[in-house]
Amino acid sequence: LRTDIAPGSGVAALTEFIDIYPSLCELAGLPVPDHVQGTSFLPQMLDPLTPGKNYAVGRFGPGDTLRVENARYSEYTDGQGAITGKMLYDHTHDVAENVNIAAQQPQQVDQLSEQLNQLKGR
Repeated sequence: LRTDIAPGSGVAALTEFIDIYPSLCELAGLPVPDHVQGTSFLPQMLDPLTPGKNYAVGRFGPGDTLRVENARYSEYTDGQGAITGKMLYDHTHDVAENVNIAAQQPQQVDQLSEQLNQLKGR
C-alpha cells in the first residue's frame, strides 16, 4: 500500500472512468490484470508534470464526447445515427462551458469529429 501520496490528492491530466481500476491496483500494490483496458494515473499523482493521455472519451445518452487538452467536443445523434447537434467548448477561455463555439470553428469541429468517430470505430 502506497503511503507517498497525500490524502485528497488529484491529477489535472485527462483521465477516464476505466482508469480508476488500474490506478487502484497500483496504489494497493496489486498487479493490474491483463484484460484491463484503462491506464493507471498513478504516474501523474506522483509527478503532476508527467504527461497523461492525449484525450478522454465519454458518452451521455445520445451524445459522445471527446475531451482534449483545452477543449471538449460533443456530438449528439438520433436513433439512426444522424448527427442532431454539435458542441465545442474552449476550456482555455470558457472552463464552465457556457458558449458553444462549434459554428465559429468548423475546421476544429471536423478534426475532432473525425478523431471521435475513429475512436468509436466508425
